[in-house]
Amino acid sequence: MELIIENCIDIKDYLKYYNVSSVDDLTEKQVLAWAKAGKMGLTTELSVDIVENGLFGQMPDRIKAIAILRQAIKEHKEFQCVFIDNESSDGPNDCDSYFEMSVL
Repeated sequence: MELIIENCIDIKDYLKYYNVSSVDDLTEKQVLAWAKAGKMGLTTELSVDIVENGLFGQMPDRIKAIAILRQAIKEHKEFQCVFIDNESSDGPNDCDSYFEMSVL
């Protein structure tokens, strides 16, 4: 029987299906699948797309992103990954563009 994430009521059901005791025991692929399933909110879904595909030809730190995503799942919160550009109204800043990731 194949898991249909939409049938999981919450993360506890998802963990039970994979016979693991915590979010830390899920594989990266399983964590990303849960986050993309719509159970954590639209911000998380969009942010996971950025983690997987990058933005403006750049990629965020995947290891850091997965760690923060696991934290968001444990805390029943949203995960956010946004691209910070080095542009301002005064022109380019000294710093490089980068990704900022957080739990909301």
